[in-house]
Amino acid sequence: MRAACPQCANPVVSTASRCGKCGATFKPAKVDRNLDRVVGNLRLVEKLGSGGMGSVYRAEHVALGTPYAVKVLHAQFSDDDTVAERFRREAVACSRLRHENTVFVTDFGVHDEVGIYLVMEYLEGAALHQILRRDGPMPLDQFARVAAQVCDAMDAAHRLGIVHRDLKPENVMLLSDAGREGRVKVLDFGIAHLADGGDQEGGSITRAGTVVGTPAYMSPEQIDKRYGAVAPVSDVYSLGVIFYECLAGRRPFLGDTDMVLITQQLTMAPEPLAAHRPELADSRLAELVAAMLEKNPARRPPTMAVVRAMLSESMKELESLGLVDDARITVLPVSFDATDVTFSRSDFPAETARATNPDLLRSNPSLQITGIVQRIRAEAPDSAAAALLAALPGADAMRSEGITLALWGVLQDDLLSLAPADPRFGQSLAHLAMLLDAALASHGGERPSPSQEKVFRGLKNLFTLASSDRQRAIAAYLAPLFTRPLFPLDAVPRSLVPARPDGSLVDKLRQPVSVSAVKALLTHEISIFGRKKKTEPPA
Repeated sequence: MRAACPQCANPVVSTASRCGKCGATFKPAKVDRNLDRVVGNLRLVEKLGSGGMGSVYRAEHVALGTPYAVKVLHAQFSDDDTVAERFRREAVACSRLRHENTVFVTDFGVHDEVGIYLVMEYLEGAALHQILRRDGPMPLDQFARVAAQVCDAMDAAHRLGIVHRDLKPENVMLLSDAGREGRVKVLDFGIAHLADGGDQEGGSITRAGTVVGTPAYMSPEQIDKRYGAVAPVSDVYSLGVIFYECLAGRRPFLGDTDMVLITQQLTMAPEPLAAHRPELADSRLAELVAAMLEKNPARRPPTMAVVRAMLSESMKELESLGLVDDARITVLPVSFDATDVTFSRSDFPAETARATNPDLLRSNPSLQITGIVQRIRAEAPDSAAAALLAALPGADAMRSEGITLALWGVLQDDLLSLAPADPRFGQSLAHLAMLLDAALASHGGERPSPSQEKVFRGLKNLFTLASSDRQRAIAAYLAPLFTRPLFPLDAVPRSLVPARPDGSLVDKLRQPVSVSAVKALLTHEISIFGRKKKTEPPA
């Protein structure tokens, strides 16, 4: 490799100690023996950086020239089982995630000369901590876009049972390459906790007496197990620290040493955000950040989906106050992995399968949502939905779309995790039906509104993730809504949708074989040249 003489700029070999032109002497560059090596189909062409565990290289595919990033574990750690296991965890966690806001891993292996390596997509951009150091506190509209994407990434990870445990600005990257400007990527799942088979031996890889994470961003329960188990809500706390730093331009805790920072995380309340951003005084956004930074995990927003919904409402409030031009954030319903629980129709309590009141929600959608909120609080005060409403600042004043989508995720989780015989299953199903009824009543045009489409996507996700027995129970309960003009019948498995008297011939052909289905087909009215002829069943 070539370098330049610091005195005369004459090209010299990078390992030289003396310039042949001017005679200047200098310390030769340290040789990186990994450069120009071929790992699989990739050639390591440039060192991008180095950290405590490994180095990252830009690599090019030897045949295609496509760029990749290759993380190589430092040689001194190759025999350290704990560090090697963390490296493996990152490969497992990232390979499972298929989300536009998480880094994509393509390969993992061991090279005889390079050592243990991890191949990832190559990203061009800047880490969030670099942007904050350069620009200071973020404008609110930029913060909204970044924060929403981090929530989406972490929600996807949590649904796969992956808790990051080291969320910090260094692990959040804002892309700048063509076609992906403004896209956010969450990186470095190297110390992630995998809740399922990703853990070999099913336990923690930390050594006894150690804490894992970065002290400035660690949740209290990561430091002291008396605060509770490390769970997705631990990432909510770390993200709260990041939110605070993005908005205030400094972290909420500024200890000089790790021990001081750890003590502050356990005992000290952060200075109010409004002390650094006066315009946020008494705002929902300040309340959200404060809630995320609660020491008690039970008092934080319970999921990233809830944080996302609260963030959306917070930015709408700031937009209405003229503090931000356009802070619209699309809040999508949350999907959860279903537990395959078998159950028979007789296990579904008859009292929970009652039809929804057809006259329930026919007036102002906001008033309808307020009634549903009050009913959930009264009927199920100990439910996850009631806990969500208690955690949402000013839930009664939230827009109907925001509260619907926030509640939808929690109720959907209940329907995919609770035993169908559990009375709470039927209760959550009743509340979900009320929300769907309210969404159908909110707009009566020929096509669904954008808000309705979000709810309908959530319904389709629910049926996709549910086991067949759960699908039957949910469809049986929602059947009274099937005749509503905008109800998304395509979201329901076709075998669970009864043939409508006025249904199409194709719909009737797709119905399960039965006496009624055959009769419906044989008596179907067919229009020929504008005239209808009715087929009669054979005598």
